[in-house]
Amino acid sequence: MPPEAPLPASENPYRPPAGGLGNLEPGAAGAELPRPPQGLAFGGQLTRGDIDLAMRDWRLILPPAILLALVLAPLTLLLGLLARDLVGWGGPVRESGVLALLIVLLVPLVVALAAKLRLQMFPAHRFLRTHPQALDSLHGTLTADAVELVTERGRAWLPLKSLTALTVRGGAMVVQFDPQGLTTLILPYRFFSDPLTAERILAYYAEHNPPLAAGVIDPRKLKPAERSQMGPPPEDSIPFTGMLTVADMRGTPLESRRRAVLLRCGLFAAICVLAPLLVGMFASVFLGLVSSVFFLMVGIRILRVYQTGLRPLVDSTRPLLMMSGWIDDRGVTILNGLKQGCSNWHAFNECGSSEQTLWLRMPGKLFLHVVLPRHCFASDDDFQAARRRVHQHVGGPNAADNYS
Repeated sequence: MPPEAPLPASENPYRPPAGGLGNLEPGAAGAELPRPPQGLAFGGQLTRGDIDLAMRDWRLILPPAILLALVLAPLTLLLGLLARDLVGWGGPVRESGVLALLIVLLVPLVVALAAKLRLQMFPAHRFLRTHPQALDSLHGTLTADAVELVTERGRAWLPLKSLTALTVRGGAMVVQFDPQGLTTLILPYRFFSDPLTAERILAYYAEHNPPLAAGVIDPRKLKPAERSQMGPPPEDSIPFTGMLTVADMRGTPLESRRRAVLLRCGLFAAICVLAPLLVGMFASVFLGLVSSVFFLMVGIRILRVYQTGLRPLVDSTRPLLMMSGWIDDRGVTILNGLKQGCSNWHAFNECGSSEQTLWLRMPGKLFLHVVLPRHCFASDDDFQAARRRVHQHVGGPNAADNYS
């Protein structure tokens, strides 16, 4: 469910710009890791223009643009022939029904390509749908080991050994900490007083960190946090620790989401099989073969989504996340081997619970949830206290009564 397609794991994710600030040769950035004594402070607020410039990749724009031009040419010709037939110029056109069928098939393709082209030209629209907090003001510190980030929604500590991709484009550094792009930072050069050193630090890890295959199971999340970077828990906090598994998703919106995605994949797969057959039966065998190539590419993409995002979730005992942390009056703090963070209560827009699970949802199209199973709490009293506190802050003062 990533907002942008991740770079292939076999590619070097660091791509230096063609000139100007930060023009580093691959390998030169990773020769030595800069270690600024006090770290590099940064801060500012993104704009939609910053996101468009940083995320716009012309390599992704050219293919749909070329395809759109190739499809528009025959569509225009077909529309002209059909219009001539309707007005009776030059006599009736033979096989006008076939022309109408071809137009019906091509128009959705044109609409889809035009929509794809628009998303690639203006990527901020899609990025903000999945990362609505991206326009919040932020500040933090970049050290030789981690990014410490503070926003109005909370704070986070991201170790640079978890960095998976760095792209430098449009006067900004786009930093990813997972293949799906769930944790993505856009840091314009203007946020830093010394952006060249910042880029060298990030480029070092982008070149040296091992590649990570895309998939719903991230092995780095199965390791516990070495030590807390969020400070000690408050005295009135409710601690939790344990391994989150696929079985813990039952009774949460994530399970319904998985079923919906599985159903959509099945429907699209059926369309990919039936559509070329129908075209071959009612139009021509040649057109059926041509359309089968397009639907084959769509089918391969669907299969990839199933293999990486759905198939691993079939095994209910499969571990997903080793976590520890606590709940207090400020929010929820979660620690694991990938990252650590404290999310304030207003960072969540929905919550719910069952007899075995407590969950909170963050806004955005990524469908991000914090799931806290009963078995991660030291006692049933702690689990019930956590339910009451979560519903008090997220669901209203009387929301807990609905789940008792």
